[in-house]
Amino acid sequence: MGKKNKNTDWDAYEKARIAEEQANQAQNHPMQEVKTSPIKRAFLTLGECYRCAVTSFLMYLMIGTVILALEAFTTTEDLTDSTKLVVDWTGRIIGYVVCIAIAIFLNWYLAQKAGVKHYRMLLTGNIRRLNGITAASKEYKPYAEYSAYKGSLIGLCIASPMILLALVGMLPGCYTVCGTALTFIAPWAFTPASWIIAETTALRMLVCILFGLIPVVTSQAAYIVGKGIAVRDKQKRDRISEAGRGHKK
Repeated sequence: MGKKNKNTDWDAYEKARIAEEQANQAQNHPMQEVKTSPIKRAFLTLGECYRCAVTSFLMYLMIGTVILALEAFTTTEDLTDSTKLVVDWTGRIIGYVVCIAIAIFLNWYLAQKAGVKHYRMLLTGNIRRLNGITAASKEYKPYAEYSAYKGSLIGLCIASPMILLALVGMLPGCYTVCGTALTFIAPWAFTPASWIIAETTALRMLVCILFGLIPVVTSQAAYIVGKGIAVRDKQKRDRISEAGRGHKK
C-alpha cells in the first residue's frame, strides 16, 4: 500500500514536470491568440489590479484611523496657557513609524501573494497556448497573467483616491475640501505632509503625493519577489520530478 502511494506521488510529480516543460516550450512556440480589443483587455487588467488592491486599501484606511487617534493622544493643553497646545513629537513620530511599518508589511504580503498567483497563471496560459487553447475559463484568466508593471499598477490602485484628491487640492480654491477629505481617507499620507509643511499650500499636497508612493514602491517590489517565490517552487518541483525519474529507473 505504501509503495502504491509512493508511485502515485511520483506520477503526480511527473505530470507536473511534463506540464512545466510544455510551458517552457510554449515561450518559444507562440500560438494564435483570441482577438481581444486593447480597450477591453486594459479594463480587465485594471479590474484585476483593483481587485488585488482592495484589501490593502482598506488596511491603509484602518491604519489611518489609528494615526488620527495617535495625533489626538499626543496633543495636550499647555498647563500654563489653556489657549496653547503641546505636541509630543517623539511619541507622535514613533507611533507613525510603527503604524506605517505595519501597513507596509501587510501591503507587502498581499502584493507578494498576487505576484505568485499571477506568475502561476502565466505558466497555465503558456500550457494552454501550446495546446492551442486561447479562450478564458473559470480557472484561467489571461488578464491575470504576470507582468512586471502590474506591481506598480496595484500600488497606484491603492493610492489612486489619495493621489486624485491631492492633485485636485493643488488647484485654486480646492484645498479646503480636498484637505478635509484626505484627513479621513488617507491620513497615512496627509498627516505627515502637514507636519512637514505647515502652510496649507499646494506644496503640502505635493508632499502628500510623495508619501502616497509608499504603496506603489512596496507593491512593485513585493510583486517581483512573489514571482521569484513561484520560480523557486517550480524549480523545487523540477528537482523532485527528476528524483522520481531516477527512482523509477
